[in-house]
Amino acid sequence: MVQHTGFPGARVQHLRENIDNIVDIEPDLLILIVGTNDLYDQTAESTAAIIFDLTDSIIFTLKVPQVVLCQTIYRVEPTRLSRCPVNVVEFASKVESLNQSLNDNLVHVSSSLSGD
Repeated sequence: MVQHTGFPGARVQHLRENIDNIVDIEPDLLILIVGTNDLYDQTAESTAAIIFDLTDSIIFTLKVPQVVLCQTIYRVEPTRLSRCPVNVVEFASKVESLNQSLNDNLVHVSSSLSGD
């Protein structure tokens, strides 16, 4: 069975506050696409920290067997007026830093869990 739960516009803290929804489903695999909305007003470092905290809770507290954390999504210049305008060059730099941090640190988590 495939269960999709989306929270458009949500931040990592919102997902953390609704983590009980994951317990109800008891997934074998959880795919997370998070962090983009947090980068609007947070640093890459603080966003990485809250993502790691959420991921740790999912893996070690909820005991979800497999968690896939997707790279944070870049933004493009809007083609029309946006309620959330963003400097895409500055934003892309924050996304790049966040994705690098996630990649560097999650390789260590993966290695330690597999015993490598």
